[in-house]
Amino acid sequence: MILGQKGAGVSTQIDLLCKKYKLESINLKDEFLDAMERAKVARKRQRKLVHGWQQPGDPDPEPDGDRPPNPLIENDPDSFEREAAEKDFIKEIFKDTSRGLIIDGTWNNFAEDQVLAADGSQFINLLLEARRPPEIVVILKCSDESAKKRMIDWDAIQAKFDEDTEIRH
Repeated sequence: MILGQKGAGVSTQIDLLCKKYKLESINLKDEFLDAMERAKVARKRQRKLVHGWQQPGDPDPEPDGDRPPNPLIENDPDSFEREAAEKDFIKEIFKDTSRGLIIDGTWNNFAEDQVLAADGSQFINLLLEARRPPEIVVILKCSDESAKKRMIDWDAIQAKFDEDTEIRH
């Protein structure tokens, strides 16, 4: 697993290692969010089967034919265990442990209340409790100045500035 701040070169290093050693890579955050969304859709589909498409006593449709959302269908029940589900998502992502894999472990910028294991220590605990810790973790560090140089396209900014200046004159 390779992780680091934005601009540290995580994606670049993963690409180089995958090419050199003919390994696969995954972006853990993207895979996790995809697994979470698939499970959410499946749970909602199951609730539609259990609760039906319309509950008795539901209000009549609006003039445009739309019905207000049914909370029994739209929302997970209070008994839903998010922590256990998140462990299952990690297990699903790493179910095939027979292949060599390089993981982009960058785990940040989640929407509020999107993931229980949103910070670094919770993320590590999630991997450990799911029994899927990486064998090797590499953390790439770089200075803020170096990250800025890698992430900001100064030439494009200068070109836009010159273009806007030309228009104003």
